Amino acid sequence: YWDQMHYLRDDDKFATPVLQVNSWLDVTPDATLYAFNLMQRNATNAAGREQFVVASPTTHCESESASEHTIVGAMDVGDARYDYWRLYLDWFDHWLKGVDNGVTRRPRVQYYVTGKNEWRTAPSWPVPGMREVAYYLTPAATSHGKGGQLATTRPARETTQSYVYDPADPVPSKGGTICCTGNPNDLPGIFDQRVVESRNDVLVYSTEPLVRPLTIAGPIKLVLYVSS
Repeated sequence: YWDQMHYLRDDDKFATPVLQVNSWLDVTPDATLYAFNLMQRNATNAAGREQFVVASPTTHCESESASEHTIVGAMDVGDARYDYWRLYLDWFDHWLKGVDNGVTRRPRVQYYVTGKNEWRTAPSWPVPGMREVAYYLTPAATSHGKGGQLATTRPARETTQSYVYDPADPVPSKGGTICCTGNPNDLPGIFDQRVVESRNDVLVYSTEPLVRPLTIAGPIKLVLYVSS
């Protein structure tokens, strides 16, 4: 994909310090964090290893507009304010003017945790101490009657589930990482999904109620086999 865009290649070399700023509800936070690691890994000098990233909870290009009550879609994610403009000035003062203002001694990763509604720091991404956990789509009796459980135990046997898809009545995208579609009804962000989940052409998989708080901070991938 990046080859076509003439953006980045996995074998590119880097000799430039970079400060990357993105947000969880933008379309490319995964690509931003991938580039953050790629540039460090392929750095050709000390300056190239000076890579920093800030991940806010907002939608596309809205990081600097965060307020005391930052609304992302329909959800108040708390006080996500951050002194971006001070950071930007310090960054350029240091690298263009040689000012020793401590900008390179800051944490390499600063990221916002929604739910906890707080900023956290880390020396790398994924964050140290992160533990990968596999969840399995498991057909089971549920309160919503379709789909099943999201379980950490691998199912004893392979099963399939199906639904009927009507292209004349497609499932809408309600929020999420939508950007730049030109449609004023395409609102990005966090929204209640119960209306979408109640449709007959949607399968829903849920964990058991959590017995203690769970922080999800790291890469997520889904392996899904589909036939149509």
